Amino acid sequence: MLDDLIELVLEIVVELFTEVLFPALPRPVRIFLTCTLLIVLFGGSGLLIGFGIVNKTIWMIIIGAMLLVATILWFVYLIRKYRLEKRLLGEC
Repeated sequence: MLDDLIELVLEIVVELFTEVLFPALPRPVRIFLTCTLLIVLFGGSGLLIGFGIVNKTIWMIIIGAMLLVATILWFVYLIRKYRLEKRLLGEC
């Protein structure tokens, strides 16, 4: 059950990034850039939160949490935009 959910989320994210953000590049390059972007954004926010917890610095925790929330909201915005464009083109 959890494997299906993870597969669905990753499929949506990879399809979203490969078709919306990098449309002119070959597919393997788009997938590599998508994975790199995900690692940087989620990894960076995780590192900030982790360092904030270890160093007991509330500002690092807040900045890391804000980066994480902003990344998630950005993904939601792109997914909605992609679905709207797909619906308007009649592919859905």
